[in-house]
Amino acid sequence: MYRSMRTAVPINKQVGLSIIEIMVALLLSSLLLLGLFQVFTSNSQSFRLNEANSRVQETGRIALEILSRAVRNAGYYGCQPAGGFNNNIDTGHSDFDESIHGFDQGQAIFSGNSGRPADALSGTDYIRVAGLAGEDLDLRLDGDAVSVDFSLVSVGDLEQGNIVFITDCSSGDIFQLSSVDSDDNEIEASGNSINDFSPNNPEGCTAAGGVCLSAEYEDGTRVMKGAISNYFLSDQPTHAEPALYRDSDALVSGVERMQVQYGTGPNLTVTDWKSVGDMGASDWPNVLAARISILVRSAADNVVVEPQTICFPGPTWDGQDCSDSDNLETMPDRRLYRVYTTTAALRNRVQ
Repeated sequence: MYRSMRTAVPINKQVGLSIIEIMVALLLSSLLLLGLFQVFTSNSQSFRLNEANSRVQETGRIALEILSRAVRNAGYYGCQPAGGFNNNIDTGHSDFDESIHGFDQGQAIFSGNSGRPADALSGTDYIRVAGLAGEDLDLRLDGDAVSVDFSLVSVGDLEQGNIVFITDCSSGDIFQLSSVDSDDNEIEASGNSINDFSPNNPEGCTAAGGVCLSAEYEDGTRVMKGAISNYFLSDQPTHAEPALYRDSDALVSGVERMQVQYGTGPNLTVTDWKSVGDMGASDWPNVLAARISILVRSAADNVVVEPQTICFPGPTWDGQDCSDSDNLETMPDRRLYRVYTTTAALRNRVQ
């Protein structure tokens, strides 16, 4: 007879994990989860920062490109006569408005208080440029003209009230349209009292009342539409962020500040840089270049760990010392801020 050799297991013997083993496992799991959470948080913060940085850089690049192009083209009126244009707009007229009729060759670019847009952000500069609204190759005389009412090959997008330039490179006139007939491609300026053609008496002027241009222009002479544009910053309620505007159109959001310095000097050489407040009436005709500095911020807050300390307008600004703590400013929130500066020359004055 054989006896079973099985070992009896006491009834009160526990089978499984002990409480200590469970606690150790929970601790290790918590440490692992904490590490994963820190990695996720770090990656998420890095992604937010990189995204904000990309958007801020894009905003700064686009804004400076728009402003630089406007400055470079300031005062461009096509083929300018050597003696300049004959401006037939009466500056003493009660309807004269500098922001509409201000095509003085000496103020192709201007930032004085007299023309400051009402919606411009306080403490920021603005830039007003005068030039062409765009060249339309079809805007040419259809026949010779000396009268202020004449026919074009096409009136294009010309409208009543537009400021018009006509030039054959030897002579040139500026005037405001009183009417446009798109059916017959005819434009008139005689009906607008702000035009003063009385000093003009060119050969061949036989128009009623002697209302003539300063010269006789041949068939095919270019006719161009003038435009004055104001570039400024505004925080209008229609946009969540402050933005760069051109007249009533918002162009780029996220631009918080803009400061401008102008380079002036004789003989097409910049000898002095002046802030807008230091510019006098005699300085504007001598502006050769503009230095523009903007402060751009991210739309999202809590992007950086601590509020940034910035130096605006920046180290390239004439007279700005960013090593001086008095020129440093700590921002009020944790948005990402960047300062961008560029310099653009007025091509129509330096060439």
